[in-house]
Amino acid sequence: MNQSLLFGDNLFETVRIVSGQPQRLQRHIARFTESAAVLGYPSSEIESGVKGLHSLEGREDGLWRATFVRSSDIFGDWESQVLFHHRPSTTRPRPRLTCISGYVPEDRTAELKTTSYLRSMMARRSAVAAGFDDGLMVSRGQTLGESSMANVFLVINDGLVTPAIEGILPGTTRAAILENARLGGLHIDVRTVHQQELSDASEIILTSAGILAVSALSLDDRVLDQHWGPVLGELACA
Repeated sequence: MNQSLLFGDNLFETVRIVSGQPQRLQRHIARFTESAAVLGYPSSEIESGVKGLHSLEGREDGLWRATFVRSSDIFGDWESQVLFHHRPSTTRPRPRLTCISGYVPEDRTAELKTTSYLRSMMARRSAVAAGFDDGLMVSRGQTLGESSMANVFLVINDGLVTPAIEGILPGTTRAAILENARLGGLHIDVRTVHQQELSDASEIILTSAGILAVSALSLDDRVLDQHWGPVLGELACA
């Protein structure tokens, strides 16, 4: 088997298809090419990956994962390839959240969409074991990163805030929301968010290509609002 698959040394993008059209395709292409350059993918493989993403045009609606398997390197000799997996897009219930350790702001590899997802999987398992649906990952310094599979927006004193890209994934949906909010005159504060601020948050919104924007039902035992979630969902689709 390709050793890079065994070690999680590959990249992937999950793209939403609506009426045969890939959503945020250029954002996915930009993130893939930037990450591939950081990981030392040959230019020919970057070009092949971009072609693979363009090949999603006209495919069945839903969520398509494109996994970019790099070619031979120090671990062995094999051919590069792009693997595709499809699943329907479904509406998920509002999640019940808790805080889980695991966010490492200094880990710049977490800003790449790699197939190494152990930290996120451990966070999700820990949250589920504690009786919740997902976990908000926090650092040893008590700062907020992201959930196990999504970026996070908070509503604090009727204002919107989201953690800066420091050891978290620069989500394509997050980027679209920020850009469309700016164009629409809506201010969203991008900064370091401290864990203690979660107690002041009236609403917590998770965003990704898979879920778009979903307001959490609760944080631990505290019920949360659902006002800005639908608004951010519209911004994600604009």
